[in-house]
Amino acid sequence: METNIDQLVQNVDTDPQTLQSMQQLIQWVADVALYLIASLPMHKQTNRPATSLYWDREWLSMLREMLVVIRVWGLLKSACSPVFNVLDSKMDVLSHMFKLISQLWMANSDEHRMNDLPMSLKSECSMLPFHVVIPPLEPIPPPNSAISQLMNSNAPCSFTFGEAPQDNYVISARQQSMMHVAIPGSSGKIDSLR
Repeated sequence: METNIDQLVQNVDTDPQTLQSMQQLIQWVADVALYLIASLPMHKQTNRPATSLYWDREWLSMLREMLVVIRVWGLLKSACSPVFNVLDSKMDVLSHMFKLISQLWMANSDEHRMNDLPMSLKSECSMLPFHVVIPPLEPIPPPNSAISQLMNSNAPCSFTFGEAPQDNYVISARQQSMMHVAIPGSSGKIDSLR
């Protein structure tokens, strides 16, 4: 099993014409991989985002493949490479992520669950924030989304396709915090001179 990304990319061809349009996707994949690896020492907190991905060997394998493709594209066109805020200028973040994800993939088999991860892998992952700034990936649902409806209510919710949900919690919270929000049934006009 190869853990060195540069060895894998020597004989790969790609079309450099379409690479620039892929930069945002490349950055997102790299940020997710970096967040996943940096969060590995906290894997026992099941409420953290991406916790279930640590056990998914297929996803880890696909992530390794995506990092190889990102490296290839970055070699062909440097503007396509992901951008990291590096605190240690000697560190190649993409290569280091590939190595750590490969180690996680190898250690994560059916017989060896997350409790049996090598201590060296956990310690390398916990030291990662000292070398590179880890992007936050905490999901923030929009206030009028179905997810926020479920988070703000203990009662069952019903939704109709094509109709925006009525969010009484958001409406009342906005009315309490912002007096200029129109109350249903009012004209919505505000006297801003007072």
